[in-house]
This record gives sequence, structure tokens and C-alpha cells, in this order.
Amino acid sequence: TQLPLYAADVLSPDGKWLLEVFFEDKRHRLYLMDTETHERVRLTTHDDNDRAPAWSPDSTQIVFVRLLTDPIEDSFEQESQLFLIDADGTNERQLTFIPPPDLPDASVDVSLSFNPAWSPDGARIAFFHIDLYAAPTDVLSTLYIVNSGGTDPTSLDWLGYRPSLAWSPDSQQLLIEEPMGGGRD
Repeated sequence: TQLPLYAADVLSPDGKWLLEVFFEDKRHRLYLMDTETHERVRLTTHDDNDRAPAWSPDSTQIVFVRLLTDPIEDSFEQESQLFLIDADGTNERQLTFIPPPDLPDASVDVSLSFNPAWSPDGARIAFFHIDLYAAPTDVLSTLYIVNSGGTDPTSLDWLGYRPSLAWSPDSQQLLIEEPMGGGRD
């Protein structure tokens, strides 16, 4: 059974494709729908959960978050990373390789990437990565910026959960919106 997650629908910058996230077989799947013919094809074929897609500015590539552990089977230990795929469904590759932090006496239960955002010039992708520990108040959230090929990651520690990101039109600055009470360390 397919259940569409309409909040995740993303129109390509050229307006030709609608990227959709469907929940089927207890997994999130990425689909593309042609906006003229309304024909829908599955974009990713891996058995993991794929979500939070974002188009490249030229509509040729899609960055998305892949949950690498099974949330049903491994409910207390989860990991996700960013992946990149060409818009025609070819050339899928892992973009980030972020290990859980090595902290003494800390058990990382959840290590997740989320909210990827392409810079308008297509050169970089910004996203957040969060590590949750045994105590729910122990959170390390990190803002990352990587080249669109996955190289040269830079990071900035951040306190808070899921702020949203938006690039300035000239790709030189990031606007970061976060819930009330959050803040930068």
C-alpha cells in the first residue's frame, strides 16, 4: 500500500518533475512524477528509508537522506547519511560519511542527517546532523556544508533540534531559522 507524504513533495526548479515521498512496505520511497503526463516512476530502489529530498538548482540531481538502519528492527540505534542521485535515477552515491562522535562514556542512540539545502549556484549543500544520546537532553547538532561532490566538509556545532536552512541568492550566506529557545553555542 502506498501512502503519499504530500508535505515532502518538491517541484523541480525547471517545473518538469514532482519529487514525491511515499510510505510503502514500511519504508519511505522516492518517486518522480512527470508534471505533464502524470506518469510516476520509482527513483530509488534500495531497501532503506529515503526521505527529505532536495533538487539541485539545474534540476539534474537530487540530494536526499537515507536512513541506514531499520527503524522497525533497530528502534534504539539509527543512522542516516546524505545520498546523491541523478534525476534519471542513475549514478546513486553516498555523499556524506559522518561517524558518530567519539565521546567518553556516551552512547549514541541516534545519528541523523536532515534538511539538506543546495546553494543557488549548485556548488554546495548545507544540512544538519544530530546525535542523540541515552539522555534525551544530551543533543549535539552540527551544521555541515559540503561541496556538491561531497568533498571539503566544514562544520559548526549548534544547540537545538531541527532548524531550517535557506541560502542567500548569491550563495554566500545561510539563513537559519530555529524554534524558540534554541541557540548557537
